[in-house]
Amino acid sequence: MALYTAWLSSYPSNEVAWFDLDENNTGSLTAALAADATLVRSALADRLFTFVQNIALTVTAFVIAFTLSWRLSAVVIASFPLLIGASITEQLFLKGFGGNYSLAYSKATNVAREAIVNIRTVAASNFGDIMKSFMVLIITALAVAETLALTPDIVKGSQALGSVFGILHRETSIVPNDPKSNILTEIKGEIEFRNISFKYPMRPDVTIFQDLNLKTSAGNSLAIVGQRGSGKSTVISLIIRFYDPISRSVLIDGHDIKTVNLRSLRQKMSLVQQEPALFSTTIYGNIKYGKEEVSEIEILKASRAANAHRFISRRILH
Repeated sequence: MALYTAWLSSYPSNEVAWFDLDENNTGSLTAALAADATLVRSALADRLFTFVQNIALTVTAFVIAFTLSWRLSAVVIASFPLLIGASITEQLFLKGFGGNYSLAYSKATNVAREAIVNIRTVAASNFGDIMKSFMVLIITALAVAETLALTPDIVKGSQALGSVFGILHRETSIVPNDPKSNILTEIKGEIEFRNISFKYPMRPDVTIFQDLNLKTSAGNSLAIVGQRGSGKSTVISLIIRFYDPISRSVLIDGHDIKTVNLRSLRQKMSLVQQEPALFSTTIYGNIKYGKEEVSEIEILKASRAANAHRFISRRILH
């Protein structure tokens, strides 16, 4: 859960241009969040635990086996490649058909069962230490085989881990809360585009603006008219700093917005997008979205100003 939370929390800090890329569209990021995080958890939490456990088992088993009978241990170890190879093949076969590893272990326990059933013969022949050594090494071989069979899962988990940390540690080109940025406590509203050139990152061959100059005074209204794709929405995207221009600057009250704290800049702006976006929460929560401290009276005023209070009230009543 911590991994999911950290990964999901890192998304909003990236600039809008990053989400425009095909590999970072909604479907890709959602799939990565579901698949890669699961692979990492499976490889690091489940598989890695088994891996460490089996290594500890192998070291301990070798010590016990050589203490009990070093000659038999040497003979059994010589057959390890055959035992391990056969066990890996069996485990992968069982895994492919949805089975488990119990069958592989049951064969090894048959030896122990025979030793128990024929305990008198084992004891009379002074064969106890040899049987112990044999059993320890057989179980160790199966443990080593299981560990090697887990290698593909661990490799996949490692690759997914690289993808996860690639997003977590990515340095965004537009830092949302740069400590070196200036915080604007008040904005009059003078906006200036000074020799702006701009291309969208996903369409680097298409020039949207070339040496664009634009200025509007505080308190005035400015209408930008043009055909579809002429850059009307791009002007708004640059003012609110969804993107940065390729060259020169966008200024608000004489301040280059690249030097302004992004949070303080957007808190002074209101944006009505072409396509409305609703989040999976209440109407109240959608209206207050983006403003942490807001009263119910302000919510009502906002709904009336948007000419939405009447139909919201009707929806609640019905």
